[in-house]
Amino acid sequence: DAALDVTFRAICEMLIGPQEDAHKLGQLQSDVMDVTQAMLALPIRLPGTRFYRGLQARKRIMDALRQEICMRRENGLKLDRRDDFLQTLLLKSHMDSPEEALTDEQILDNILTLIIAGQVTTATAITWMVKYLGDNTDLQEKLRSIQLDLASKHHDAPLTLQHLNTMDYAYKTVKESLRMATIVSWFPRVALKDCQVAGN
Repeated sequence: DAALDVTFRAICEMLIGPQEDAHKLGQLQSDVMDVTQAMLALPIRLPGTRFYRGLQARKRIMDALRQEICMRRENGLKLDRRDDFLQTLLLKSHMDSPEEALTDEQILDNILTLIIAGQVTTATAITWMVKYLGDNTDLQEKLRSIQLDLASKHHDAPLTLQHLNTMDYAYKTVKESLRMATIVSWFPRVALKDCQVAGN
């Protein structure tokens, strides 16, 4: 649950900006989980079913996002200094010719799709990586040492994308975790042929 909370907050911040209201964020996260569960349910539109709960949750999410879009437009898109994906889509849509511009429904669908796609898969990947690091303490210590060394060189300054690009060992750790674990559980992976690493 902690991994889901962290990734959900991070994804929301990137897509729709920082969410100050913890209750509103919690409701949004609950609704996204209902929509995610409904995607695998029988499509029976009866109250009490998972599918019906997912439809109701999707409606609440779309209503909340529509309110956010209206508020941003009322405040003036060009004056709004937010740097999130929703703002980017709104500005692009505002600048494009009418036939090229995204409709509000397309913008909403893009945001919801990215929230759903990113939340569970990212949390699952983090969980598996923590598990694999826990199983391999030598690897964990080496990774920690490298990360602490990098952090000590930059003192109190936040790390940037350039710093992230220098984290080769961490990158390889993430890639190996993704290789070993099935992140999307309803799409099992099967090796089609054996591969050799260092001649083995």
